[in-house]
Amino acid sequence: MPIAEVPEDPATWATSPYSPLPAAEISAAGNTREITFDADGGLHDAQDQDTGFTMVQPSSANNDYYLPELLDVADGKLTITTTKGIAYSNTGATGLINQQDNTLGVGVDAARDALLEDAGRPSDAAVLP
Repeated sequence: MPIAEVPEDPATWATSPYSPLPAAEISAAGNTREITFDADGGLHDAQDQDTGFTMVQPSSANNDYYLPELLDVADGKLTITTTKGIAYSNTGATGLINQQDNTLGVGVDAARDALLEDAGRPSDAAVLP
């Protein structure tokens, strides 16, 4: 998968506002994807290293929701430096809007017969209390 060339303004992205990649490069082949953080293509981190993710959920707050400077791929792992924000919208009661940055994902082909999911996590995944 090629590395994404990322125009600054998401309105000019190939599949705006979700990805700078063309639509054909967003979906995981066969709706399966193992991301190893080692030459996986897709969106990249601050050092132009591949993350393997092909899309990012837009923020309702602003156009600066893909922040590669807060992503770091090293030693087969992805480190994401977080910002304040939440991927939730309840503007009525709380006034909160989706302000989440770097909500990364991989597209699927919804026309396929089934979506494959692996809900497991690596044994060395961090679990927060």
